[in-house]
Amino acid sequence: MASTDISQRNLYERIDLTAPPTTGSEVKNARRIVALNAVLAMIAAVLLYALVDGIDGWAHLVVLGGIVLTVVGTMLAVDPQRKG
Repeated sequence: MASTDISQRNLYERIDLTAPPTTGSEVKNARRIVALNAVLAMIAAVLLYALVDGIDGWAHLVVLGGIVLTVVGTMLAVDPQRKG
């Protein structure tokens, strides 16, 4: 135990190692979550249609690909579960 850092020590000193760590929030009403997901899916569909309708040529596709790659790279870079 002497050569472990504080985060490793905290893992061993948890009350129940089989219990997953909580996020600190709980769902009071699952119907609201389902309704929110439905509304957000409709908004995403409208935005996707507008995106596809607005693409005029290959240049727009190149810019869109650059934006998507930048977003994915940022998501990978700031992932708290990333090892290394």
